[in-house]
Amino acid sequence: MEYLKNINELLNIIYLICAGPIFIYIAYRGLEQIKAAKENTKITQENSKTQSKREAYKLAGEQCLYFAEKIIPLYNKLIIELKDNNCKFFEKYEVINHKEKIELKQKEKLTDEDFEGLGKSKYLQDLLNSLEGFSLFFASGVASENVGFIRWFQLANAKIIDAIIINSLPLLVF
Repeated sequence: MEYLKNINELLNIIYLICAGPIFIYIAYRGLEQIKAAKENTKITQENSKTQSKREAYKLAGEQCLYFAEKIIPLYNKLIIELKDNNCKFFEKYEVINHKEKIELKQKEKLTDEDFEGLGKSKYLQDLLNSLEGFSLFFASGVASENVGFIRWFQLANAKIIDAIIINSLPLLVF
């Protein structure tokens, strides 16, 4: 029995000597794991931001393609239709492109005949709906505005920009 008592005391001494360093080692390893998890979280956040930007650029590109394939042909049809119907609504406005803003000036007073000419259009409503659908992704922040608008502003000729602005007028006037 005495032998077991001595072993018990020896084990207690070993425990007291080793417990502190072992506990410190375990705590140190735990802190390393927390640090690694924190770094992984940062990397995940950065990847998520990069992925979000990538998707925003992709969506902006798709919307620009939609603009080229859907809106520009509708605009061309509308302009031809309005010229055929002798509607002078858009001719009474001047669009001035400045470096970072667009100014719209009314050159002549609008008449009831101008509004009637617009009201008879087969393409105006489709064009305005298409413009709204195009701008929705940008206005909500889902698509990259820099890609969608600034690039188009820099690359497009003045008539396309004029079309976007002037064709929004009926919404503002009515």
